[in-house]
Amino acid sequence: MSPESAAPEPPRIEGTVRVVRSGLLADLSEDPVERYQHHFVHIVERNLDRYEQPINALDLSCGTGGSTLTIHRRLPKGSRIVALSEDRAQLRVFHEQLSRELRRVVFPRKHLRTRLPFAPGVFDLVWAALAREQLQPARPVIRAALRVLRPGGLLLIAAPLRATFAELATALGPSLKGHEHDPVFHALIEQPPELVDADSWREDMIKSGAVEAEVRRDTIELTLSPPLSNQRLFAEQLLPLWLGKNTELKETALKLLDVTVKNPITVPMHVGCVRGRRGASDLEASSIA
Repeated sequence: MSPESAAPEPPRIEGTVRVVRSGLLADLSEDPVERYQHHFVHIVERNLDRYEQPINALDLSCGTGGSTLTIHRRLPKGSRIVALSEDRAQLRVFHEQLSRELRRVVFPRKHLRTRLPFAPGVFDLVWAALAREQLQPARPVIRAALRVLRPGGLLLIAAPLRATFAELATALGPSLKGHEHDPVFHALIEQPPELVDADSWREDMIKSGAVEAEVRRDTIELTLSPPLSNQRLFAEQLLPLWLGKNTELKETALKLLDVTVKNPITVPMHVGCVRGRRGASDLEASSIA
């Protein structure tokens, strides 16, 4: 593409229609939730190092295995992956879909991300594709991941950035006019406190002891049609990130939005790929709490 050419538009995810950029989403189903989740995995995939020999890798957020198996296909034959989740039901589904061959190299396990039961320096790659959860406080998880990486090993985290929810609040603002005194209004308009911006992610990496820390930004376009309670992408993925674990607040917010939002809304979803490496120095000495 010449310098004068227009930049490519971001991928769009809408109700049941998909728009593909550079083939990024070409292998995904028509389920918008699945496409949304896989986008985070593909961000990790695009930021991998080139590996010529088999490696040991660790997936910090495997879910039912989509992230693990996608990255496994990109690694040299013979690579081994430990896949972690704190949800036994998801791990059971993951384990049941593994073939006998895959069970020799992919190992689903239930462990806390802040207490990884591995010796220092045993992994070449650690990643997390965080489409539907928050990682706060992030530093204990980052420090634990860096500890189990070999010197020079790569840590990748794909996570939603706070700017997405500022844009979503702006898009919903006109529909919520007249409801300024409703407590739910303020919860929806305020930026989510546990989601951070790219600079904060980079600072977390550096203060946890990572070297070569950077954040590469990516954007997908989301179109959400009313009623929003029927949009699984919004109700099950975005709203919990936005409002946290308060189930009653989420239910109240959906009722208000179903009444007030009459037209489709389109917002950019800003995703950061947070990158850092294990340095040669002792992590305990270099990390700052």
